[in-house]
Amino acid sequence: PRMNNKSNERFEEKITYYRQIDGRIKQVKKNEFDKAHFFIQLGYIQSALSNYSSEGFKNRNSVYYGLGRIFHIKNSIDLISHFFYSKNGGYQYYGELEENGKKIILYNTIGLEFLLRKKLKKISLFAGPRTNFAFKREQRKASRRFYGFRFRDEYTSLENTLKKIVPLGATIGFSFKLLESINFEVKYNRGISIVSKNNYEKSRLNSLQTGLTYRF
Repeated sequence: PRMNNKSNERFEEKITYYRQIDGRIKQVKKNEFDKAHFFIQLGYIQSALSNYSSEGFKNRNSVYYGLGRIFHIKNSIDLISHFFYSKNGGYQYYGELEENGKKIILYNTIGLEFLLRKKLKKISLFAGPRTNFAFKREQRKASRRFYGFRFRDEYTSLENTLKKIVPLGATIGFSFKLLESINFEVKYNRGISIVSKNNYEKSRLNSLQTGLTYRF
């Protein structure tokens, strides 16, 4: 490899080599054609609890973090398994008499996903099931009284009607390569299982995610 100094040259010889791909000589990682690869994720998620959205609650948007592994089944087909942390829920402002504030729903989850990915020429398509485990779930009211003055928010816990485990959701999406080992992806998850303990509410967790993955 052509490098600027000896230290970089020794390092690159350990992790890369040259190979002819699609009629061109390319520099690739030595593990490029391994059967499996680890990857990390970082992105932005817009989530919605459907029943609460219809009641005027705004979506909670946050960053999500993930870790997973890719298993190469065939030349253009991969199995992807990964888990990630995300903050979900919603909020709604209110005002009554001499008090204002907002109602807050926290539904912070660790999601586990299994995706089947098909590689095309420029993009990859994937789909599969997802399950969520909520390690923090609560509904509370942040109130602020203002009799001519501004006071600190007072938090009041409300009745928790959200399930701890949501067994099933369906994910579809696509991704494309930005740089070597870095992909940009967009995925939509539709909740199938009901989130609320009260079955008549029919609330489901839906989300739209955009982010980056780095493959080791």
